[in-house]
Amino acid sequence: INSRTKKSLKEKIVTPLEGFFQKMEDTKVDFTSLSELIDQIKAAKSSDIKGIDALIPVKWLKKGNNITVCPNLEKIVEKVKTLINLYTNLVYFLCIWSIKKLVKDTAFKKTENGWISYDDMLLNVDLALNSANSTTLLTKLRQKYKVAFVDEFQDTDPIQWRIFKKIFLEQPSGKDQNLLFLIGDPKQAIYSFRGADIFVYLDAKKEMEFLSENKKANLYTLAENWRSTPDLVEIFNKLFICDLWFGNETSDVFSINYKDVMSPGEKNLLESIKEDNSLRPALNIIDLRDCDSLSAAKPYLAKFITDEIIHIIHKSKIKIAKKDSEDSKIRNINYGDICVLVRGKPDIKALEPEFIQKNIPYSFYKKPGLFISLEAEYLNILFCAIADPEDMSNVKKALLTPFFNCKTGDLYKFDTLSVFHPIKKILFLWNRYAEEKKISTLFKSIMEESGIIFRDSGSIGWERTVTNYNQLLEFLEIEAYSGNLDFNKIISILDCNMKNLTAGGENADIHQIETREKKVQIMTMHVSKGLQFPVVFIGGGLTKHPFQQYNLYHQTDKNSSATRKIIDLTRETGTKESQKEAEAEDKRLFYVALTRAQFKLYVPYFPNKQKSSWIGPLAKFVSFSLETAFLKESSMSFDFKTHKVSKKETDQPTDLLNTPSDLNRE
Repeated sequence: INSRTKKSLKEKIVTPLEGFFQKMEDTKVDFTSLSELIDQIKAAKSSDIKGIDALIPVKWLKKGNNITVCPNLEKIVEKVKTLINLYTNLVYFLCIWSIKKLVKDTAFKKTENGWISYDDMLLNVDLALNSANSTTLLTKLRQKYKVAFVDEFQDTDPIQWRIFKKIFLEQPSGKDQNLLFLIGDPKQAIYSFRGADIFVYLDAKKEMEFLSENKKANLYTLAENWRSTPDLVEIFNKLFICDLWFGNETSDVFSINYKDVMSPGEKNLLESIKEDNSLRPALNIIDLRDCDSLSAAKPYLAKFITDEIIHIIHKSKIKIAKKDSEDSKIRNINYGDICVLVRGKPDIKALEPEFIQKNIPYSFYKKPGLFISLEAEYLNILFCAIADPEDMSNVKKALLTPFFNCKTGDLYKFDTLSVFHPIKKILFLWNRYAEEKKISTLFKSIMEESGIIFRDSGSIGWERTVTNYNQLLEFLEIEAYSGNLDFNKIISILDCNMKNLTAGGENADIHQIETREKKVQIMTMHVSKGLQFPVVFIGGGLTKHPFQQYNLYHQTDKNSSATRKIIDLTRETGTKESQKEAEAEDKRLFYVALTRAQFKLYVPYFPNKQKSSWIGPLAKFVSFSLETAFLKESSMSFDFKTHKVSKKETDQPTDLLNTPSDLNRE
């Protein structure tokens, strides 16, 4: 073995191993040092051989085992591999044990304090409905709720489905049957990270189909798209039927297929284009083939989107009208009609500088008017009191917010209260958290220990209220930790956003509040679900997400047709299944993104020439299916080089490609 490799192996493996065992006591193991040692060994590499196996390069063994120099090397390597495997398994066991212990301790703590979470509410109902004494509860529920509609059923989790199934489907024969309507689109199941399970939908669908075959259920299909123009509907029908997407026929009961949808016709749509001089068809393909890599394509894509938005607003003369509206109510397209959909915040980094340079008003979507909501005002008042609990003026204002729910008459008594009074104790506790920069602990305590959740949870509009609080606190928490800010700076950021001022920092501008000025909406694809926009740009998803440290997949039980979720921390099983399910979720996410468009849709085109493993989901699914659906049909002779529309002819950017149907018309 050459001296260079020998030196490297000694430094990375041999010397650390010797040092660890020399220091180790016979009856005691330093797990911290062992963990560091194993990480170091795993990182070692020689001649493409990784880890401890690098100690025995293939070149050594050409003339037989190296008995003279290292007679026990192979045995040592096997022992070390056994040690690494044992340690790795202990780590997995520790993870599982910790989770079980946490669940047990949390349950005890909640019982001890009379606390209950949203998940507890679902779980307790499920347990009660399936207990030996459930008859009375089931009878009352069935008497009270004759009909149930479960909308967005594809976002259901297993517990929710068991509850509805128990109440509405598992009724004794001879009784009046309650009605259960399940409405959902499995192609829009994109919330697995929140606990939603697409396999719950597929299990339920299979059960409803069985009931339908036995005349106990009816199946309906919502086959009209009332959002998009007929041209876009036709495009979707070609795109999503590709095998790379959903296909249209399969024998697998757990596959999601695409069925062609119809359009009610342009005249019957709720909104339509009355005038359009943009020279842009329904589908516009952005050519990114000249970029060397997907990461290099991001700034190019951002520049194109910026230039195209300016064209749409200032040159297109697009006019939009609502159905049956008078001519006087026909309006010009504005910035608020345009949405740029991204996969996540990293995609915004390329867009922001371009938007700022070209003076395009925009906002990163959280919630319109979030910083001018009452919840923002209440938090601002409370934060001022937390910052200085000795300032009676700010404290008394805070007492009138929902966090304390005091009446004006109570304010006069506050000065006489003992320092051990619960209100004063909690204020000084929050002040300590703020001074110690324990922002996460502070915000959690505000929502939970103030009692606001328990007092107001039954009030009208509470769901929106608590969502506003959570979004505001999440934003401020991210700002605090990313900038290592003190509490006064956090108050300043909240105050600046409430006054629509820029508080500084990398993300300050994209979080500005909505005003009456119309702005281009930049939002994540997850947030866009259920929304619609006249013009949609796909501006993200070119690169893949980081490597997942465990395999998550589903398996059908042999004894039943039901599926169960499996999480393999070792990644020794289900790798292909896990990758397949992750890809399926990506498909559904981009399906949601593409179908937000009403009139015009812009999609990047970047074919995977090198067949790289790192290609992003958008490039993979959209590019190849565009080729399949549009570019390879014999009836549509389409050539990128010869049909690329030049700027001189149509006054449009040279990197914009029209769909074949539009080229044929021209």
